[in-house]
This record gives sequence, C-alpha cells and structure tokens, in this order.
Amino acid sequence: LIDRVRAELRREGVKLWLKPYTPPEGSSLIDLGGTYASRLNADAGEVTKVLEELRQHALAKLQAAAVATAAPISGGDIVTLLGKVLGACPTQHREVRLQVRRSQTGEEVRQQLCNELGLSTVKVIAGGKNLQDGATLSAQGWSADRACGVLHVLLLPGPPAPSKPAAAGQPEAAAQPSTSSDPMTDDDSCTIAQLRAAAERLTAEGFGDFELSDASTGRLVAVPPGARQALVTAIALHARGRELLAEEDAGAVKAVEFLVEASSCFDRCREQGAAEIMDKLANYGQLQLDICWAYALLGDASYLPDAEARLQVAERMIRRQVDKNFLALAEVKAEQGATLPPEVLPSVRLWLLRGVAKAGRGSVAAAARIILANASQRKAAKQERRAQRQYGLTKAGAFVDPDSVRQIVSMGIDEAAAINALKQSNNDVLGALEEIQRKKARQEVLVDDLALASLLSMGFEQSAAEAALREVGGEDVEA
Repeated sequence: LIDRVRAELRREGVKLWLKPYTPPEGSSLIDLGGTYASRLNADAGEVTKVLEELRQHALAKLQAAAVATAAPISGGDIVTLLGKVLGACPTQHREVRLQVRRSQTGEEVRQQLCNELGLSTVKVIAGGKNLQDGATLSAQGWSADRACGVLHVLLLPGPPAPSKPAAAGQPEAAAQPSTSSDPMTDDDSCTIAQLRAAAERLTAEGFGDFELSDASTGRLVAVPPGARQALVTAIALHARGRELLAEEDAGAVKAVEFLVEASSCFDRCREQGAAEIMDKLANYGQLQLDICWAYALLGDASYLPDAEARLQVAERMIRRQVDKNFLALAEVKAEQGATLPPEVLPSVRLWLLRGVAKAGRGSVAAAARIILANASQRKAAKQERRAQRQYGLTKAGAFVDPDSVRQIVSMGIDEAAAINALKQSNNDVLGALEEIQRKKARQEVLVDDLALASLLSMGFEQSAAEAALREVGGEDVEA
C-alpha cells in the first residue's frame, strides 16, 4: 500500500512537507487519504496512516539534509552551481552561486537553492533537462562544464518564503522545494503535472491508440503501446510551450520548462520502442528549434553547448523530411510571385539560430556567413534564371544554357551569334561552333550584283536574297 500511495503522490506532484499538509491545515491529509482510498480501492483510515508516515519520513530527510549541507564538502563530488534567475524574482536575486554534491538528490539541491534565494519554490533546468527530485545529480548526468568548472542552471522562481518562522521542530517553508504548482503562470493555467495527468487519463481512455502516417511514403506507422502516454504528454507539453513562447512578456521564461520537459518525454518514447517514429516525427525537430529559440530570447550564452547539439538534431530531421532541391525550387516559385510553402520555415529558422549560436561564440563574421549561407550561390542562380528567360528556347524546347553561351563568347564570338547557334544545336557547343563557322563562311561569299538584282525583281527581301545566294556560292540565279 505504501508503494501505491507513493506512486500516486509522485504522479500528482504532491509534497507532503508543504502546506496544507505541513503544518496540517484542517482535514487536508484526511481528505487526501479519502481521495486515494477510493482510487486505490483501499481503507481510507489505512491510507491516511500511510500518508502521515510518508510525511514524517520526508520531514526527517529534510532535517538530515539541512545538517548534511552544513558539513564540509570534499573530493570530486563537488559541483558549483551558477544559477541565472529568469523573470522577476520576488527577492530581487538575479544570480546565485552554490556548492552542492553530485550525490545529493534533486530534492535536496532544490531545498538549498530555496534557502539561498529566500523562496518557497524554485524550478531548476540544466542542459535542457528539468531537475528531478527523486534522483541524484550524478544519476541525472548533471556535472560541471570542464571548460569553466561550473554547472550553469536556469532558475524559475516561485513565491517568496513566508516571513513567519515555522513551528518548532519543523523545517522552515523557505527551505522546502516544490514542483506541485507552476509559479510562472496564473492559477488557472495548466502545469506540467496537470498535463501529465490529463495525458494519462486520455491514454487510459484509448486516446493513445492511434497510428501515424509517414509523410514521405504515406504508409501507416503504429505507435508502440508503451510509448503512447509519453508521446501524448510530449505533444501536449510542446504545444503549451509554444503558446507561452509566443507571449510578449517573459514568454521564453515561461516556455522553457515545458519545452525541455517535452524533450524528455520524447526521449522516453524512444526508450519505449518508438525510435523509428522519433526519427521521422516533425514535432521532434521543431521542438529542438523551439528550445533553441527560447535560449536565444533568454540571451544566456552558457547554454550554447545544449543549443548547438539540438540544432544538429534539428538539421538531421529537416534533411530527412525535405528534399535537397526543395529550397531552390521554393525560391524559383517565390520569384514567380507564388507564396512560399510553410515547409520552408524550419530551414529558415535553423539558419538563423545557427547564426545566433555563432554570434554567441563571439564570431560575428561566422554568424553572418551562417545566416547568409549560400547567398552568393542563390544570387548567381537567380541571374542564371534571368539569363535563361532572356536567351529563350532551343529547337528541342529547352532553355539555352548560359554556361555554354559564356564558353562560346570567351572564344571571341558575338553573344547573339552564340545564342542563335546554340538554339540550332540544342545546346551542343561543338555543333554550335560548326554552325557559326558555316554561317561565317557563307557571309564571306561575294554576292553577284546581277543575280541579286534578279532576285529582288522577283519581290524577295534583300537579306533573304543575299543569304540564299551565299548558300549556293553567290552567283547561281537558281537560288
């Protein structure tokens, strides 16, 4: 029963060491026990006893952690956290530096941060991942950057800690971490815990029994049963993150937590047998771009390594989903006045964000090269297309090749003559040169004045008459 109750607490993000359960307010714990009892088909009194045991156990752990954090830290277990506070912090903190152990749980580290900042809650993000309470920093892969020796984290502050001291024997509220509510959104806004619970209910009701279609082949791709809930959760979190990202005021601050949590859910889909789907799902590539966009709006260069890794993932996804000639064709259509298709946007965002990343590294020139990638080639291609339209079509109906025109002109031949010859030879350079030589030879033939006068008297144009005479040697009146 203890394990089942603990699972319910974790699923809903309930923190028994916080209000209204600590200190107990009214019948809050009894009410919670009644709710879980009906859900677990168990005795309400027994469930309430289990909740009280778990509450006392949590308080004991927090008190032990408070003593442990006062002890000296030594060895390779040390990690220096350098936290940047996002948005408006009620205690006016903008940055915090804190030494912790990699063997500490996320819950314990969160408590230290709350103490340091004077907050009742704080959310922590590092390396594109949310801090998880139940695992150690080491298990979550959190370690210091080798280049600077610190671990950069983003901090989303909650409300300030109550000014009134806690009751004797109870840890102060400021020292209590919590992720049960979202301090960055209004009370009526959905939280990560609420989205998770909704996804679980939808999956249980059969919403997750769907199939996806491969955009490139049109074939159906079944979703493995174990990955359905994680996939529904990831899509919901991503959608919520994008909504917040579009907000003008502190949108990136609010969005980043949802976006990185969506990324973690997509990773769980991969672990649950949906790796093939993740390699083809456009949402996954778009999510990487959204996270990088949020980083760019936050203006924190310390997250460049994570951003650059995500941009590589996004680029691989785009290459799988878009033909290599797609952008060139889209540009041609744009020149013709057609509206660019929405499939172009991910590539444009990728170029821009790669440029921003280069600028973050201090290389403005490299940033410009990335943002204007292939600009000179695109300009040259545009000029080529303009020349093709100007030159016209060959006898076979193809556009005259500008490269062939330039090749012939480089030999000292007039451009107009080169174009006309290529039209006759269907872009065959050797054939065009032969045609030019024949025409030149004909032009060098002297035309007999008497024969020309004879043809003109018959009503022929002079140019046509001269051309005909040159064809037959210049004197044959039969021309």
